[in-house]
Amino acid sequence: MMILDSLKLQAQIISALAYRNQAERIRKSPFGLIGLLVEPLLFVSIFLVVRMLFPAATPPLINPFLHLASGFSLFFLFSKIALKAINGVERSQRFSVLKRIRPLDVLFAGALVEFRVYGACFLLMILGVSIYQWQFVVAYPGSAVALFVLVALTSLGVGLSALVVGHRLPVVKIFVNTLIARVLFWTSGLFFSIATIPGFLRPFLLWNPLLHGIELFRKALVPTYPIPGISLIYLLVWAFGSLGFSMMVYGNNEKLLISEEISDV
Repeated sequence: MMILDSLKLQAQIISALAYRNQAERIRKSPFGLIGLLVEPLLFVSIFLVVRMLFPAATPPLINPFLHLASGFSLFFLFSKIALKAINGVERSQRFSVLKRIRPLDVLFAGALVEFRVYGACFLLMILGVSIYQWQFVVAYPGSAVALFVLVALTSLGVGLSALVVGHRLPVVKIFVNTLIARVLFWTSGLFFSIATIPGFLRPFLLWNPLLHGIELFRKALVPTYPIPGISLIYLLVWAFGSLGFSMMVYGNNEKLLISEEISDV
């Protein structure tokens, strides 16, 4: 019972931190809650217009709006959680004096907020397309939600690993920040489907776990969507492998992170 009570208390702490984080972001946004959804909606709208101007760029494997919406929603979810985790020590400094609140709690709370924001954003897009087409456009809702969670876990694992390792080797933080902001943006399938890529080029893209998550997510929306070379096992290994590794290295370095937080405040 003591373990359950401890887990319940930890969940309450993370929930409270997430609520505080979300309320603060809404208060700072000039458009309130709607302002949190503007970024992905804006990107989807811009690139949808571009795709309409160049319709031959990719074959009609899936509704163009759903193709872009799923790609950008998952990319923003991944990048926001990972980058927030990488910079987590600085973000959690104000809580350093509270012994019950650890940097990891702040990171989980931030990830929860991003999950809510981009989950709500994509849900609004889905409902909009469903109303327009007068039919629900998600073939396997359970699989879609599970894949959304797997992408979030992968991003948290990658970000937390980069945070701890980068604390000792700062170049790691720089490398991961650049990788997410530059490389993943162009290799995660935001603008293309893996089926449209020539076979000899696919190995240069299939190392990217986010590409697997996005393409599997599209497959959950449209069962006939082709995903050659995409593997759920690969995504699962990345999600639980990176999260397990990050929790292990964090557990061995938590005191170092907290002590340096306190000395910086």
